[in-house]
Formats: sequence, C-alpha cells, structure tokens
Amino acid sequence: MRFLVQIRADYRDRPGGDATQAGRTAAELRLLGVEVDLIGGVAPDLAGYDLVHIFNTQVIGEPVRQAMRARGWGLPIVLSPIYWNPLGFRSASRSDAHPIRDQTTLDRAEQALQRVTLGAAAMLLPNSRAEAAQIRATFPEVTGQVRVVPNAVDTLFAAGDGARFCAQYDLPRRGFVLCAGRKEALKNQLGLIRACRDLGLPLVLAGQENAEAAAYIAECRALAAGAPAPVLFLPTLAPAELADAYAAARVHVQPSFYETVGLSSLEAALGGCHVVATRNSGVAEYLGDRAWYCDPTPAEGISGPLAAAWAAPLDDTLGKRVMAAYTWQHAAELTLRAYEEVLQMTEVPPSTRWLPTLATDDYFTHLEEMVQLQLEVTAFRDRQFAEVQAAHGALYAEFKALQEYHEQVTTANTEVITSLEAGLTAEAAERRRTEEAFKALEAQTLEQNAYLAKLEAELAARPPAATSRWPRRIR
Repeated sequence: MRFLVQIRADYRDRPGGDATQAGRTAAELRLLGVEVDLIGGVAPDLAGYDLVHIFNTQVIGEPVRQAMRARGWGLPIVLSPIYWNPLGFRSASRSDAHPIRDQTTLDRAEQALQRVTLGAAAMLLPNSRAEAAQIRATFPEVTGQVRVVPNAVDTLFAAGDGARFCAQYDLPRRGFVLCAGRKEALKNQLGLIRACRDLGLPLVLAGQENAEAAAYIAECRALAAGAPAPVLFLPTLAPAELADAYAAARVHVQPSFYETVGLSSLEAALGGCHVVATRNSGVAEYLGDRAWYCDPTPAEGISGPLAAAWAAPLDDTLGKRVMAAYTWQHAAELTLRAYEEVLQMTEVPPSTRWLPTLATDDYFTHLEEMVQLQLEVTAFRDRQFAEVQAAHGALYAEFKALQEYHEQVTTANTEVITSLEAGLTAEAAERRRTEEAFKALEAQTLEQNAYLAKLEAELAARPPAATSRWPRRIR
C-alpha cells in the first residue's frame, strides 16, 4: 500500500500546527512500515497511490482542488479537517472603522467549498469530539464516517533548559507569562497584553510576524509600550529554544478566539508550565481540570484565569499525563487504522457522484442557494473589477504625469549635459594650447642653453691675453 499526505504548498515557509501534524503523521507512519509521501500543492502525479490524506480546511482553496483531483483519479480521501467555525470571530472582529465588504457572500462561498471537500472524504479525522461537533453543526448534510484522532506532542518539549533561556533574555525563572504562536488577530495577543498589563505580569510573545498582520502587530507593540511590566517580542523560535522557553515560563496562555487543539498548549504542559487555553477549542478533552480556560472576548475573560494560574503552585502532573497519552506514534496508529477501514469500504462511487447526498427538496434549496451565491459573487466580482479598473486608471494617469516629468527632467538634464560638454571641450582646447606653449618654451630654453654652452667652449679655447711690456708704476 502507498499513501499520499497532502498539505498546502507553503507549509515550509509558513509553519503551523497543520504542517506539524501532517509532517509528524507521515514520519510516524513510515516508522510503522507504511509507504507514505508528503507533498504540498494541488497537482502531484497520483499514479500508484491507494489513498490520499488531506489536511486543513480552514483555508479551503487548495484542499478543495486536492479533493477534486483525488476523486477525479478515483482515489478515496481521508480528511483531517482542522476545522472550527470562524463566523463568530469574524462577526466580533468587524467594525465600522474596518468594514469588510461583502464578507457574508465570501463566508458563504467558503462554506460551500468546505462542504464539497468534507463531502468528498470517505472518512474525517478531527482532533477532538468538539471539532467533530463543530462540523456536524455547521455541515449537517455531510454524513461521512468520523474517527477522532487526537493531536500529539513531541517529547523534546519536556527537555528544555529554562536557565539557558532566562540567561539569554534576562528573565526570571518561572517569573513570566509566555504565548507561543503566530502573531495575528485570531491568536488574540492584544487581549493577552491587556490582561498582563492589568495584572502587572511580564510577557514574552514568540511567533511568526507576517506582513498581512503588520497593522495588528503594530497595535500590540503600541499597547505593550505602556505596560508596567516588560513585554518581549520574539520571532519564531527553533524547537529546542522553544522547549527552553516552556521550561522557563510560569504560565503559557493561548487566548485565541478559536483553536482546534493548540499544539503550543500541549507543548507547554510538557515544559512544566501552567496552561491557560481558550474555551473555544477541543483542548479541554486533553488537559481536563488541570488547566485553566479563558473566554477571549471580554477584557476580564483572560485576566481571571491567568491570575489563578499564576498563583497556583507548580507541579508536573499535567505534563506527565500529556506525554503518556498523546504521542505521535499513537496518532499514526489510529490514522493507519482509519486508512485500512477506508480501503475495506465498498468501491468508491464514480467521480460524478461524490457530492453529499441530499433529499430532493433540500437539493432544490441548495441549488437555489448556489445560484443566488453565484449571482452575488458575480456582482461582487464586477464591483471589484470596476474598482480595480478605476485604480488602474488612476495609476495610469499618475504614470503619464511621471513620464512627462521624466521627459522634462531629461530635457533639462540634456541641456545641462550639453553645456557641460561644451565647457569641457573648451577647457580641453585651452589645455592643449597651454601644453603647446610650454613645449615651445622648453624648446627655446634648450636652444639657449646650447648657445650658452657653445659660447663657454669658445671662450675656453681662446689663448690668454699678452703681458704689458711697460713696468708697473710704483707709487
């Protein structure tokens, strides 16, 4: 048997939990003796594979194309959705100051693609029962098989050197709050900075900073600048240094507006941190009552659990439980069992029959919604095209103005250059005349020196003057 694990094309450049999950699953499957390839992108050669395992439906553009391609080849699909309904977060984050035009239409288009992708899968492998419930509630028409495969954590994060991290960044051992994760609005670092500012706790934010989140990160830095305790912004840390950070921090907080199961919460537990995690996730199934859970929306929703976690005495009970229960080997074994179950299913339906089964009335309703959605998307596209066209016209006008200015500057520069060239030509001619005069003077000087030498020779050749025959008068 040969299996293909597929993920987004940029998984190396933009690492995240989905990339970790896909990569470690593939690696552990190989250790179980399974032939597995891990490929990013949408169009690999699928010849020779028996099954395709796709990861992550949160950003749906690539997964839906991967699913369509796999079904076009007649291959069964296993899907790790890594899904949580984002509409609550999007609604809460919209404001009159930052309107999102036609977002409802885009949300519906996204859900339509997610519905198609989920419906194409023979089996779904959510990371928690809570994630499975999110999918059932959002996509009730998707009726494929579901097997929960818990996420896992690398034992590397139980072996960090906290003293080394504290020495490197001048931090007190077990005396600061840590948040490891990509810096963006979804991860809610802004809410955590407010909570730490209110409690007077030092904070370290470690994670990738992408250009599209630049405005949000600037807002975070501005808020941190006025905090009574220091806030340290660090980039993405290598796994070994991140393990050191977990071993150094007292509390790790993941205050996201939603997560499926945040790997950083599991890693922090291994590192001996107290863990505060968002309520909007499935992580409570992993950590139980040994962690604290925050509501990311109100201001006090984070500070209360954080204060309780900070005050509690440290112990390693949670880390030991996580390390024993959530291993990548166990995740791979459950994944392989799912593969085998899918391959034992009856023959995969033809590629033209892979959409979710709907009753006739539901189908007509769905068809009407799709037609309406298509009209809305077309109208949105036309508006976007008109805006782009207007922007293009403005840019073209600016280009023409710059071109005219360039021509004027070029003309002026040409006149200056011509004048300079004339001056340089006259200067060169004057220099040549001066050089010729010096040469003539040198020739004349040589000629005079030769004449003087001749005179001196003639004088030297004359006989001495005759002596007078008259005696000198004696006075």
